[in-house]
Amino acid sequence: GAMENWELQLAADDSGKEVVWRSKSLGTQEKAEVNAKTGDFAGALVGKDQLDKGRAYYCRVRQRGTGTEWSQWSGWHQGFRTEE
Repeated sequence: GAMENWELQLAADDSGKEVVWRSKSLGTQEKAEVNAKTGDFAGALVGKDQLDKGRAYYCRVRQRGTGTEWSQWSGWHQGFRTEE
């Protein structure tokens, strides 16, 4: 079926050992804003409300279609760096 929901996780390393943020369910929106309202900060960022400046992060995603179970998580990919 069509995609009904998706989730995003961010890690401070490309192997995902240092997960720093986990989104809430994102529905069918195409973009995710990383903050304390849209998800939960974890690990080194527990208690924060934004990502650290000038740091690299990596993403992984999973999705659920209409009437289906959650997919497996993708591999860690799509590295990006926050502004200084």
